[in-house]
Amino acid sequence: MAPPSPGKKDKAAGPPMEDWWLIRDAQGHAGWVLARMVDLDVPLEIAQYAEGQRFIAFFVLNEVQDGDKKVPQYLVLLTEPKDGQPFDFDKVHVFTWNVKRHRYETASLLLAGLATPLVVSVHTIVSFDFAVSIIPGWHATIFPPY
Repeated sequence: MAPPSPGKKDKAAGPPMEDWWLIRDAQGHAGWVLARMVDLDVPLEIAQYAEGQRFIAFFVLNEVQDGDKKVPQYLVLLTEPKDGQPFDFDKVHVFTWNVKRHRYETASLLLAGLATPLVVSVHTIVSFDFAVSIIPGWHATIFPPY
């Protein structure tokens, strides 16, 4: 066997990683199935927004009255369309129904809105720690406490 060429790492190929799901049917029977063989019955109204991602789960959050019909709003979990990921899902979308435009819109700013107070509070606490510390020079900072 020839030695590996310089600049290339000798990466040992392990067994292929597969994702398996534990499912239960309506009669209460449980069993393991290969995840890539499962086809979720996602409503067509939101399936078009997958953009090459694999649906892991979807849940109806509530229903909105639009004229004479009720339209569901969804929470959707998505991931990359391949097996062996170290996580179950990496994207969370909330599909809200816009009653003025009569279409679904994603509430992707929801996570940003939840993360912003965390970032502000952490930076405020850290700057306060620097301001009250007894280490010379740390109290004279040019950065404001936010």
